[in-house]
Amino acid sequence: MNARWLFLGGSGAYGKRGQDYRFSVSRPFTRFHFLHSVDTAPIAADILREMPAVAAYNLLLADTDGSASVAEVTPEQVVVRTPGEHGEKDHICASNNFFSVEQ
Repeated sequence: MNARWLFLGGSGAYGKRGQDYRFSVSRPFTRFHFLHSVDTAPIAADILREMPAVAAYNLLLADTDGSASVAEVTPEQVVVRTPGEHGEKDHICASNNFFSVEQ
């Protein structure tokens, strides 16, 4: 969590698919960028959609404005899930697998 109350929580596992790996920006640098310069979960999700990824992972994004989502990231694409899309009512969780159909 940064001083502007943006929270990041990551999870993932090593994938076996070829599309899950590429030479690019590593996860620690991505998280450092968010914690250093981003204020809200929606802005972090927008940046993730544009930022190249090195591997597949999930990143939980939340802030004190009540925004929460899980970014399901692969080098091919980023899918952002919000609460309620997979049966949750007032919560969202990130695990080491993808829930979205696109991933």
